[in-house]
Amino acid sequence: MRIKVRLFALHRELLGKNAVSLDVPRGAKVKDLKPLLVHKFPALGKSIKNLAIVLNGSYSNPDSRLKDGDEIALIPPVSGG
Repeated sequence: MRIKVRLFALHRELLGKNAVSLDVPRGAKVKDLKPLLVHKFPALGKSIKNLAIVLNGSYSNPDSRLKDGDEIALIPPVSGG
């Protein structure tokens, strides 16, 4: 299955792209994404640990199953003052 992963802030800068495609195995869940992304894009390294994952426009449950054509957004932590 192939999904689209949208990148923001540091992660967009690290990969030099707004989005990437990622092949994921059938039955993959949201919680499987971070290791798959680091394996394919080592530059993401440890910076990916604290990201929130949005699946098709909604914050996702880690056990949600992915489907072919899903769109993921990697949302970096937000701080303010």
